[in-house]
Amino acid sequence: MCNRRKKTEALYQVSFGTATCLAALLTVATSGLGSQGAGFPSRGPDADIRRAFVTPPPGYGEVPFWWWTGERLDKERLLWQLEQLHKAGIPGTQINYAHTRSDGWKTETVEPPIFSEAWWDVFVFMAKESAKRGMGIGMSGYTLDWPGRDNLFRQLGITGDDLHARVLSAATRDVTGGRMPAGPGTDAVSATAFELKEGRIVPGTARSLDPQAAQWELPQGAWRIVTVTAALRPATLDPLNPESGQRVIKRFFDRFLARTPPEARSALNYFFQDELRLAGDKHLWSTEFAAQFKTRKGYDVRPKLAALFMDIGPETAKVRLDFNDVMVSLSEAYYFKPIFEWHNSRGMIYACDPASRGRDPMEFGDYMRAMRWYTAPGFDTPGSSADLIKNKVGSSIAHLYERPRVWVEGYHSLGWQASPTVLFDSSNRNFLYGTTLLNLHGLYYTTFGGWWEWAPPCYHFRMPYWRHMPVFFKYFERLSYLLSQGDHVADVAIIQPHEPLVVDPARGKAAQSCAYTLAADLIAQQIDFDFIDAESLARAEIVPPGESRTRLRPDTHARLCVAGEAYRALVLPGMFAIRHASLEKALAFQQAGGRVIALGELPEATDRAGSDDPQTAALVKRLFAPDSGALHWTPPPAPQPAAAHAIRALIGT
Repeated sequence: MCNRRKKTEALYQVSFGTATCLAALLTVATSGLGSQGAGFPSRGPDADIRRAFVTPPPGYGEVPFWWWTGERLDKERLLWQLEQLHKAGIPGTQINYAHTRSDGWKTETVEPPIFSEAWWDVFVFMAKESAKRGMGIGMSGYTLDWPGRDNLFRQLGITGDDLHARVLSAATRDVTGGRMPAGPGTDAVSATAFELKEGRIVPGTARSLDPQAAQWELPQGAWRIVTVTAALRPATLDPLNPESGQRVIKRFFDRFLARTPPEARSALNYFFQDELRLAGDKHLWSTEFAAQFKTRKGYDVRPKLAALFMDIGPETAKVRLDFNDVMVSLSEAYYFKPIFEWHNSRGMIYACDPASRGRDPMEFGDYMRAMRWYTAPGFDTPGSSADLIKNKVGSSIAHLYERPRVWVEGYHSLGWQASPTVLFDSSNRNFLYGTTLLNLHGLYYTTFGGWWEWAPPCYHFRMPYWRHMPVFFKYFERLSYLLSQGDHVADVAIIQPHEPLVVDPARGKAAQSCAYTLAADLIAQQIDFDFIDAESLARAEIVPPGESRTRLRPDTHARLCVAGEAYRALVLPGMFAIRHASLEKALAFQQAGGRVIALGELPEATDRAGSDDPQTAALVKRLFAPDSGALHWTPPPAPQPAAAHAIRALIGT
């Protein structure tokens, strides 16, 4: 069934100035995340949302970046600042260190040095004082964990040379057959020869060659030899290395537990990973990759690695999708998941701001799958911006994987002229789009006479309107609490266009544009939605019309249920490439009475057999048959609002 938990429903209408959230439907469940720590939603059956809205439990207020840079740290000065924050209702702080403005963006030189005995003395003192006030304190990896720099992680041996990644690259040469020197080099992983006809590869003619041989011999004729090598990439961190995540835990996070006395442990919270840089490439390799691939996919990938770099025929799409899936799975298992579990098991908020902020589905191989391993998936929104896509990607991850919060890092570099009016408007729009934790970028330990101002302004006690900010903070504390409880409700699920970008980046960009433009059009029509990834779609249950097993009342529509969501419509935005399981789920949903809408290109390639697959063609034909009820909308280069109108008509809102 979609959801077995007993529910009670509460309907809230929240107005944000000119923008209005017409209906935020919150469902309070008898089980779920539970109250794991400060700022984690409570989903007990007796939750009194109205009362808690007036006085939220700990952990829902604004959490600033506290920049401990510029002058030597002084306990008395830090304590005075902490008390100002406490009086304003701020639940916790998160320590940051800036980088130099040149010289490779190294961590700014500070006193005392980070993780020195003197530094730990200051941190433990502040952790104790935070705990006394019921506040949290944590730390960001900004500048500290970036590979390739002489920073803290390098000094701790986390981003050492033994954890550099191997990245695949390909070299080709055309030959006429016969005996020839091989010479691929010691880093060669595979060598494959393809017959050529009129200068193009003939599909199905691949011949595996020994990549370590001194000579090769081929029949007479035209051949293209593709040699794939896996060279070490300096200045990277390898997420495929089983030691990667564990080393971060043992040498960084565990030290906070070891150094913090028991009476201050309750304060440890709000850790953050900012602009993470790992291997920086989509074709990672490791010593165990081939064996892992064979176990998971059932075939040897090495003879087919050429498909990552060129079209070798119908199997190209399958190889690319399979390779990406294994690469991401290993990254999750070895890097992302262990660090997440360290935080989540202790009820800590662990947030992130990746480089693409959710706008690149291919970051880390698969953005949504990598970022699901944070308790508060997040993003940076500079100036006075509120970004729909960043919010919706982050909040969709939180909804689909039942993560407690969505973190917005705002609003760096707005300047000292920033007013409460601007902050209020920007924050309201971000919360409307999905944010549930407000982090104001600027809280300066010092400005050092104006010399040190990191992406100004400081939004806290240095501002002339500081004495009025407690009202601002309480407003967003209440909003954070309210929008974090229960289960989000949306009618539409848009498949995140990850697979098209894996199979063909150029065509995939069109699918990405299609999805993001539709997202804006739906919001303009006051239709809420989530982006859904292939794994969430695969585990979703289908509830036919009239069934009462969903967490909502029986509906005239079929529902696609996953986590707490129950979607009425599934949108395929230019998904010329798609997981075969996703295509099968779309057909099953449509046959049960669900609404399936395709914009632009229809599926033609999957991970089952690549392209030109009769089974895929048959599924697509059944799904979009004239009498199927599914809609295939062929818009201009980008979707027009008419598509959103058509979706509204289909789902009856």
